[in-house]
Amino acid sequence: MLEAPIRELVIDDDPRMVKTLVDILRAKGHAPQGARSGEEALEMLGRMPFDCVVTDIRMGAMDGLTLFRLIRCAGHTLPVIFMTAYADEDMVRQALMEGVVGAVTKPFDMERLLAFLNRVRESGSVLIVGDDPESCLAIGDALEARGLSAEHMPSAAVFGCVPRPERLSILVDMRFNRTTGLEILQELRRSSGTVPIILVDGCREETGDAVDEALSGGIHACLDSPVDVDRLFALLAELRHAKLRRLLDTLTGEDR
Repeated sequence: MLEAPIRELVIDDDPRMVKTLVDILRAKGHAPQGARSGEEALEMLGRMPFDCVVTDIRMGAMDGLTLFRLIRCAGHTLPVIFMTAYADEDMVRQALMEGVVGAVTKPFDMERLLAFLNRVRESGSVLIVGDDPESCLAIGDALEARGLSAEHMPSAAVFGCVPRPERLSILVDMRFNRTTGLEILQELRRSSGTVPIILVDGCREETGDAVDEALSGGIHACLDSPVDVDRLFALLAELRHAKLRRLLDTLTGEDR
């Protein structure tokens, strides 16, 4: 089965820029749509799905940063990329702090931008490590319902597992005894390198010291059990956007 074409929403108050980008992306097999204002873009986001937003930062009534904030307020977590001029650096820095994936400076290299957009759906899988199959399955099903792939591994299988650096994150249920839990975290860190680890802790009174020690050792975050799936998904969206930012910086050479 063929994968559906990538769907970009291109926004610029210059209709010539919108038409040019949309025509190029369609010629490359994508399925872009164009909008000429932030207001039009928000209306379109409310009625059709997109994989990412590519927007000019300086527009008429609504600039790119305001649009980004309204996109997030509306509950959309898709990646947002700015098209910008050098004079917009202050706004770009603020946008990056708030979660915009990145910015490309006009006139930009279209082939490099295309190379990024061709990979914008990449997220990597989430590995769920835990010894409660029912709980792990429920979390995995919730993530897959939101478009993420997930796999479960019992704690004993961690030792000797094959490293998968392309993973988005590792979710670890801390309902082990203190020694075992820390040993598992150390093994995951050894085998998975810089893949972010998120802990799930249902017994903080019993595992508090272990969790504190893990957090001090570079663990990305700790969630209470039962897991708030919305909070988990928000964390994973942040990790995905950070991964895409590194990819964009690598492809375009615009490291801010």
